[in-house]
Formats: sequence, C-alpha cells, structure tokens
Amino acid sequence: MGWGDHGQRRTTIQLKDKIALVTGGGRGIGRHIALAMASEGADVVIVARTEREIKPAADEVIALGRRALAIPTDVSDEASVAACVAAAERAFGRVDILVNSASVTYIEPLVSTSSEHWRRTMDVNVTGAFLMTRAVLTGMLRRNEGRVIMIASTAGLEGVPNFAAFSASKFAVIGLTRALAKEIEESAVTVNALCPALVGTKGGAPKPARGRKTKPTSDIADVAVFLASEAARAVTGAAIEVSWRT
Repeated sequence: MGWGDHGQRRTTIQLKDKIALVTGGGRGIGRHIALAMASEGADVVIVARTEREIKPAADEVIALGRRALAIPTDVSDEASVAACVAAAERAFGRVDILVNSASVTYIEPLVSTSSEHWRRTMDVNVTGAFLMTRAVLTGMLRRNEGRVIMIASTAGLEGVPNFAAFSASKFAVIGLTRALAKEIEESAVTVNALCPALVGTKGGAPKPARGRKTKPTSDIADVAVFLASEAARAVTGAAIEVSWRT
C-alpha cells in the first residue's frame, strides 16, 4: 500500500478526484489520514509547521499516484492560514475535505501547567481548527459541498488526569463541531469530530492497554475516509469514538 499499517487495498475508490487538506499531516494520525485519502483517489494538501515534516508524506502521496502539495503553515496564525488556503485553491481550484489534525499535547498536572503551555494548546488545537475551518468554509458553502473532520479525542468527552489543557481544548473542538454542524445544517456540508481513545493514562503518558498493539492510526484513518465519502452525507455534528483495536 505504501501508507502506514494498512495491508489491503479497497475494491472501490471512495474519494475519486477530491481535494483534501490535512493539517498535522506530516506524522501520526494526520499522516495516516492523508495517505488513506490518497489511496482512495484524493489529491492531498499536507500542512504542518515545517517542510521537513510534510515533504516525506507528500512524496508518499505522489508514490500512490495522486497529486500532493506540501505547505508549511502555522495553523494558529491567521495570515499563515489564509496564505495556505489561497495556495491550495490556486493549485487545485478548491478544497473538498478539511481534516483538522494539527495538535499539541503537554502531559502535566494542572498546577504545573504554564500559561505558555495553556495558550499554545488552545492556539493550535482550538484556534487552528477555527481558522482553517473558516478559511475553507466559504468555498464549501458556495459549492454546497464539503466535509470538515475535526480530530478531537475521548479526552474531549471526559476529563483525563494530567491532560487538563489538552482535555479542555478537545472539549472545545467538539463544541465547535456541534455548533457549526447546526449552523450550516441546511447545506450539504458536513462537520464531524473523530475522538481517538486515550488508554492507560493514569499518572502519565498514554500507554497501550495490555494485549493491545500500538497501531491504531490506520483504523482512525478508515473512519476519516468514511466521513469524507458520499456514504456519510447524512452524518453531521457527530463526535465518534475510535478505540484502539487489537
């Protein structure tokens, strides 16, 4: 396949000739989603802070036979986001699918959380999603077609110890998802959130539960592909939990 942990190619192409923009697309969940969408026929704009992060992922998209554009962008900066979306639209004409996957996490008790860490978490995780969504939404609404997918977390559905800033940011992302879905419910643009599970977080960093493998990102990518597809046209305002799979 050439992308992540997936071993089998689907028999149908779900995103033929769609244009996807994926923030945080150089690694982790964002990279897997970018490559999964390319595998399903999409051309992909891959966004992260530095070209070093995103160029290898763009090269992988091209190896899958699709077009790729790597745009270094600070999603927390309004001017940087505007320039990114303008460049994507010049290159491909439009953005059909937006995946807000850019995220930062600081694992620390609230009493040890600096104002700098708190602001950075909110700037990237919440403001970044807002700025990117606002930048592409006008075009989607004008065409009456589009998919916005927020990468949230189960930490945004229930608080997680030592992840206060991250949890708060993901609660906000889910709130943004649900509010916007209702705001534009008369259109054919859908807005949904994916909530990957955090497991084994007690006292520190997430660890895989006993007997589980640390290979969940391709499963998350599968759900993202579904939400981006025509099959999910009636799904909007959802916060979908995606658990680690054995």
